[in-house]
Amino acid sequence: MEENSSKKRNIATAAAAVALAAVLLVSGTFAYLQAASEEVENTFLTNANSVSIAETNGAQEGEDVSYEFDIVPGTSEVKDPVVTANATLASYVFLFVDDATDDLVTYAIDTSVWIPLYDTDSTDNPTDHTYVYYTLVTPTDDTESWELNVLSGQAVSYPSTLENTDMYETDEDGNVTDTLKSGITLSFSAGIIQATLFDSGTQVSPAIALLVYLGADLTSADYTSGAETTLEKTISTTLANSETDDDGNATTTTATFTATIGSNVTLTNNADTDITSLYLVVTETTDDNIAIVPDGDAGDYTYDISIIDQDGNAVEATDGFIQVDIQLAAGLTNLTVTHSGNTMTAFDSQPDTVSEEGYYYDSDTGVLSIYTQSFSEYGVMWN
Repeated sequence: MEENSSKKRNIATAAAAVALAAVLLVSGTFAYLQAASEEVENTFLTNANSVSIAETNGAQEGEDVSYEFDIVPGTSEVKDPVVTANATLASYVFLFVDDATDDLVTYAIDTSVWIPLYDTDSTDNPTDHTYVYYTLVTPTDDTESWELNVLSGQAVSYPSTLENTDMYETDEDGNVTDTLKSGITLSFSAGIIQATLFDSGTQVSPAIALLVYLGADLTSADYTSGAETTLEKTISTTLANSETDDDGNATTTTATFTATIGSNVTLTNNADTDITSLYLVVTETTDDNIAIVPDGDAGDYTYDISIIDQDGNAVEATDGFIQVDIQLAAGLTNLTVTHSGNTMTAFDSQPDTVSEEGYYYDSDTGVLSIYTQSFSEYGVMWN
């Protein structure tokens, strides 16, 4: 009996061993090869810029301030406007000067700080300011704020050569009246914008940055002489929609502006420099550069449309014509286009070759094609 019992225990032990081996064998099939990587964390740093202007004689940052001074020939006034700029990205700071001094006040901008961009002789100044200056600020680990002096010598002066007659208004014949001049002012303001724009990813020129600061819609393309270049910009507007809502207001839609510079077109700029890229600029404005006007109601839909180069210089075609397509509504009647107040030639069909400035309106598609060599005061009217 004991021998049988011992055999049973041995058999049971052997069976348990076989079972354990089976369990270990099965468990081994789930021992996967695996590993874990380190964590990579992306931190996105916020950036901002700001600008203000102040003088030590009472002005506070962030407020519009006005001062009055007596013009005394041969004397001067301490004037120390300073622009404070803060930026965490490379940025252009603009100084805007409005000079209505009528030569009764003399001053000089500190050109060790500010670089001239536009003045009274600039035909392509996109602002209403008398002068526009700029400087580029580039932040470092130690510097993100700058105090930028405005006036050389921090003073203005009144010429010793001034006489009584200089202080009085003149009539249309140039005769001195008995009315003292008024509105003699000198004003400064400033703006700031990042130097790298969204569509390019690279730093642009100050002229291009200024246009964006002023609210222009623009698009760019590389330019090579002898190769066709196309620029296209779509904006949200009431320009291309002749329908109205229940209240009689024009409904908002999109308008597409396309400029094509053919391979046979020769472009030049007003600076006589190389053109490497072009910008199509569309700006809503109160001026009549290109005015899209339904029913001849002037001023309803007005846009500045121009082509400039990488430095903001105006460009024009010396050989060939630039084609500008504007998507309007289809089926417009009595459409006419004017250039500098003169009615342009209406082409009967889309021309294969162009020998003069003119336009063609495709009533089926609503596309208006204008053929021009330069940009100035285009008006479009229909009813």
